Amino acid sequence: MTQSSLITPEIHGMLGKEDTFPGVDSVEKGIIKRYCLAVGNSNPLYVDEAYARKTRFGGIIAPPTYVFDVSNNVAARVGKDGRSLSRVSLPPPVPRIARGGNEYEWLLPVRPGDVITTTRRIAEMTEKQGRSGPLVFVLSETRYTNQKGEKVAVNRETLIFMPEKKETVAQPAPAFPPRNPESYAAAESVSEATGKPLWYDDVRVGDAAPLLTKKVSLVQMLQYSGSTWSAYLLHQDKEFAQAQGFRDANVHGPLHGAFLSQMLGDWIGVPGDLAKLGYNIRVMCFPGDTLVCKGKVTGKRQAGGRNLVDVDVWIEDTQGQVMTPGKATVALPLRKAA
Repeated sequence: MTQSSLITPEIHGMLGKEDTFPGVDSVEKGIIKRYCLAVGNSNPLYVDEAYARKTRFGGIIAPPTYVFDVSNNVAARVGKDGRSLSRVSLPPPVPRIARGGNEYEWLLPVRPGDVITTTRRIAEMTEKQGRSGPLVFVLSETRYTNQKGEKVAVNRETLIFMPEKKETVAQPAPAFPPRNPESYAAAESVSEATGKPLWYDDVRVGDAAPLLTKKVSLVQMLQYSGSTWSAYLLHQDKEFAQAQGFRDANVHGPLHGAFLSQMLGDWIGVPGDLAKLGYNIRVMCFPGDTLVCKGKVTGKRQAGGRNLVDVDVWIEDTQGQVMTPGKATVALPLRKAA
């Protein structure tokens, strides 16, 4: 650190800080179903008890991203902008925040009745020069454990902190275009997955995962906010979003992860497991946008007794612009072991 560093002694003192948020509310089937409705995931493993009971899981489980997205304490306090007061935040000179990316890792399924406790640690802190000036990058690592003390998942999240905007001569408010009429259309979810089992033996480097196309509506964004207990106005209120410089309410960042994990889950089916998923949102999305989720196999390996397949994943718009690139690892069964 130097005297002019944005990482002040107060901020640097947060490095290694750990906070634990004990689980208060148990996972419920109804909340899982509402979450699935909000993200547009109709996989019967998550919503149909009779179907799920016949699978290797023996009953309904939550979708992979549920544990990261849904609050385990609906009584948690929020600020005037709707954001949780327990979120990672830094004091001046870098109070402004943006999401940099997420890396998810799954260890055990989350089931109805589980009580999830989260433990978050500030793992890394670095200062970098961005296009608009210096920035502080903070990596937080959050561990999720169930009521048995078993670790079920890890979320490594990169947050970008920025200085307050300097006061300038007042400028006329930008003229934003009218809201996309498609914002009010029904959300759509179309998967090209066949539903057939996927075997490690049959996967080849270069194979493409079946496409998943999502049309995001304003109603879906409101449903997602409600199902995850996320009240941040940036994802709900057009005027609030425009005051932040955006043309409309933003599609929630974690929805990108939910869509990518759904594409992978549809592809690998019930016999497969999603092990890891990392993604970085480069382009904001808005209600009415159509997002196309894609994946391509980049490698195969056997490690730790698992048959692992590495996949480049991404979300692009209808013009082919990559909006959210990422990488994932899935575990698949051997055909001969079936």
